[in-house]
Amino acid sequence: RAPRPGEVDGVHYYFVTRERFEEMIRENAFLEYDAHAGNYYGTPRAQAEEKMEQGLLLLDIEPMGAKQVKQSAPDAVLIFIMPPSREELERRLRGRGTETEESIQERLATARQELAEQDKFTVKLVNNQIEPCAAELYQVICQRAGLQE
Repeated sequence: RAPRPGEVDGVHYYFVTRERFEEMIRENAFLEYDAHAGNYYGTPRAQAEEKMEQGLLLLDIEPMGAKQVKQSAPDAVLIFIMPPSREELERRLRGRGTETEESIQERLATARQELAEQDKFTVKLVNNQIEPCAAELYQVICQRAGLQE
C-alpha cells in the first residue's frame, strides 16, 4: 500500500511498488506475504532471519502469513488474537468511523475465514478488553521466550 500521512519508508514500513513486490515473491525474498484489501504485505526473509539470529522475532501478520512462517520455522509459536464475537468486531469496525460499508462487509467476511483457521495456532487469546489481553499476550511471549514474568 502507499504510505499514510506521517509514515516514512524504512522507518514505519518498507514501501515498494507492486511490480517490485511481485519480483521479490519470485525471488523468494519473503518469509511470508499475503495480499488483502488490494495491497501486498510481507516480511522480508533476510531481515527476519537476521532478527531471529539476534533472538526473538515477533510478527503481526495474517493467518496466511502465519501458515507460511510455520512451514519455514516449524517451532514458531503462533498466537491468534480474536474478537469476543462477530457482533463486537462489527461494532468496533463501525465505531472507527473510517470504513465504508463495503470495507466493513469485506473485513467481516475475512474475519469469518480467519476465525476458521484459529485451531492451527499454538495459543488463542480473546481480546475482550485491550489491557488484560495485552497483559496475557505479554505473559505468553515472556513464557515462550524463557523470560521471567
